[in-house]
Formats: sequence, C-alpha cells, structure tokens
Amino acid sequence: MNVAIVFGGKSVEHDVSIVTAKQIHSIKHDCTLIYINKEGKLNLYNNSKFEFEDFKGKTPLTEIVLKDGYIFKKTMFGLKKYIKIDCAIICLHGGDGENGKITSMFNMAKIATTAGSHVALGISMDKWLTKVCLKGLKVDNVDGFLINKGDDVLEVDKKISKSFGYPVIIKPNGGGSSIGIQIAKNKQELQNAMLVALEFDNSAIVEQEILDFTEYNCAVYGDVNNYIVSKIDKPVKKDEILSFTDKYLSSNKNKGKGMKGQTRDFPAKLPTKLEGKIREISGLIFTSLGFYGVVRIDFMYDNKLNKLYVNEINSVPGSLATYFFTDDKFTNLNFVNKLVEIGINNYKNLSSVNKNYITKLF
Repeated sequence: MNVAIVFGGKSVEHDVSIVTAKQIHSIKHDCTLIYINKEGKLNLYNNSKFEFEDFKGKTPLTEIVLKDGYIFKKTMFGLKKYIKIDCAIICLHGGDGENGKITSMFNMAKIATTAGSHVALGISMDKWLTKVCLKGLKVDNVDGFLINKGDDVLEVDKKISKSFGYPVIIKPNGGGSSIGIQIAKNKQELQNAMLVALEFDNSAIVEQEILDFTEYNCAVYGDVNNYIVSKIDKPVKKDEILSFTDKYLSSNKNKGKGMKGQTRDFPAKLPTKLEGKIREISGLIFTSLGFYGVVRIDFMYDNKLNKLYVNEINSVPGSLATYFFTDDKFTNLNFVNKLVEIGINNYKNLSSVNKNYITKLF
C-alpha cells in the first residue's frame, strides 16, 4: 500500500502544517511526501530527512499532478506516471487543506484521504456555519454575529451595544491557530481589531468575550459507525487568549513540536459530570456532521455562569491529535496506520454509492 503525506498549502498556517507533516513522517517513514507550496502548486518532496530549511524556496521540487489514483511528474516531454497512491494523510491546516477543497481534489483523482468528509470540513472551517450547525444541534456556542470586509465600524459598534456589549473577540471567519484574533474593549479599539481580523479573511465573527473561563479540548477518532472519544485536555495559556505563541512557540525546548509541544494538563482533572458532557457533545458533533479520521473540538467553560460552550471544531488538528490517543499499547504507528485504514474504508463506501440513474431522456 502506498501512502502520501500532504502538507504546506496556501494558508497562513503553512509552516504549522510542515511541523505536523514532519511529526507524522517520523512515525511512518515509508510515505511519499507531497508538498503544496504557497502558490498552491503540488510538488514531490524527495528528502527523506525532512529538513525545515528545504521549504525556504531554495530547494528544487518536482511539480506533479494527480490523476486516476496516480502521481504524474511534470516533465519537458509532458506527464510521466510516477507512483500509485492509495491514501493521502492530510496534514494541511487552514485554507484549502482544511476547508475540504484539497480532500475533494484527491477524491476526484481517485485517492482516499484521512480528513473528511468535504462537507464536514467546509462547515467546521467556517466559524459562522459552525454556529448555525451547533444551534441546530442545540449545542451552546458563544453569542456572536458575522461581519464582512467593508462593513462600517460605527454600525458594528451599534450592533455590539445592542447585543452583548464590550469587550468582544473578533476572529477571521475561516482562520485557525489563533492567527488574526483580536480583542476590542471599546469602540476605539474596534476599528484596529476589525482591520487585523479582516486582513486574513473577507469575513469575521464578532463574539462576546467570556472573561473568566477555562478551556478544554476533546478529540474524536474513527468514523460515524465506530469512533473513540478521548480524555479531556486542558491547555495552559499565558496570553489573554490562547494565542499562536501559546500553541507553537511557548519555549525553545518545544519548538518544532507543534501542538505536541504546547504546555497542557492531560488528562485534565475536572468534575465527572462536566467531563461526561464534553465527551457526549464531541461525539454528537462528530457523528452529526459526518466526520471521519480525527477531529479536535475546543470548549470554553464559563466559570462565572457554570456554562459550557463549543468554541470551534478543528478538522485537521495540530499534530493530528496523536497525543490524545497513543500510549504504551496503542502506539503512534498504530494510530497513523488506523487513520489510513479509516480513510480508505470511507472512500470505498463513498465510491460504492450508486450514482447512476437510468432514464430515457435522450
């Protein structure tokens, strides 16, 4: 079986994706490496040592295309068939890698993927659509509304005053890794917060800031018919919000370890009832949206109101959330191999659905 690791991508989380891919490659060495550059072009990466320095634009890469389950190299004489790929491990964070477009592209090329389905990916990457779906599932989410690039600051300020008041958090609608997230404590700070958040997307979410909260994370692994809900993780934040620095740059010792290197309390000690609720909601979201593979769901617990909110759904979590499920018995390699198996089985099920309809129209 030939497996590819796909990473990079046209995304502000491009470098984070490379870190995740390096971690997965260190677990499963016998993988073809497909690097998507910042322009969105697919390339074959041949250095088995996987050096971060190779992605600074100086290392020659072979451009490729995908077709009928194969990688084809681009040559001066046209396309040359290179190798068949049975499954692609998606290590792309943010952008087209996490919103379902890359998954759809691989599936169209008859290659299974580990991050799906494309509908679930698209919904979870869009914070506003996530809110809409959570409301339909009767799952609590922090109060907020959608704004778009070009919206008038004064009108947004009026809407904040009429809804929940300051302080507010402004998040790029399709962003991740806490990039572009801003806090505005008054109208004077609102304009700059909007400018920063809307630099990373054409729309953003304005949310009521919960001032006294504890963050919890929970991961789900498998598919809708057979899945495992993890124990609870409590990340440790140093900034006012859990920032990119907290997640990836918390210390030189942890540099290059991605989410694995984040300071955390795992498994977290919390009341049994709250733990049960977090795990129940995580399973509900995973099955209701039709996910397969591995997903991390982030929660906020309002310590003042004793209320639990779903913060966001990470459909391609940092480090692929391996640390939630692996131990002495279920190793990292078991985790990755099972992830590939899940991807292949779900692609086969999708491919077996009858899409033909016999008519006499022509």
